[in-house]
Amino acid sequence: MDNVYCSVVINSRGRVKTLKHCIYWIYSLAKFKDNLEIIVRLDDDDEKSIALFTDPYFKQMKNLIVYKGARVGFDNLWILFKEMFKMARGSIVIPMADDCMFKVKDWDEFYYTNFKDRAVVAGSKARFALTRKVMDEHEFIRNFSGGMMSGDVKIFYYAMKHNIFIPAKRLYKRYSTNDKTNKEGSYGGWKLKDPTVLDNLEWIKING
Repeated sequence: MDNVYCSVVINSRGRVKTLKHCIYWIYSLAKFKDNLEIIVRLDDDDEKSIALFTDPYFKQMKNLIVYKGARVGFDNLWILFKEMFKMARGSIVIPMADDCMFKVKDWDEFYYTNFKDRAVVAGSKARFALTRKVMDEHEFIRNFSGGMMSGDVKIFYYAMKHNIFIPAKRLYKRYSTNDKTNKEGSYGGWKLKDPTVLDNLEWIKING
């Protein structure tokens, strides 16, 4: 089957171990692996994370797409998510942090079967899946408004306010790790060095 049912989009920097675990659990717990799309965006100076995708393990993932580009800074991650929403082909789209672990077996079947044709945000509070239809109908959600630090929470409250939030199985949870991004200070690794990169974002595919 060539159709993509579900897309998971992830931004990551400097957390190689957690990123690998994150992708492992997304893929291993999915029922329709050939219909799963995973889109990852890395900073182009994050050599260790880029090197991760030379691991033969990732070769089995039919629709894993990895991009690199100039660092945009933690506060501007919402811009990347907005672009990744445009790229995603699934009827269900899930924005994720790289330090999360999926916990629901056959999660893709559950979310696709129950929500694909509905304009809803479904999940457990800020751990949610978005439908293509809800993004088409709601610009606030489509643009991932609010930035990564609060964007997911704001989408949750927006969905609650507009009666489009559906409580459902909690897709994933964050887990404790010593594999941190803040070696350069508080989220220092995400700081935007050159604001002009936002005017012409790079999306250089590094796999496949």
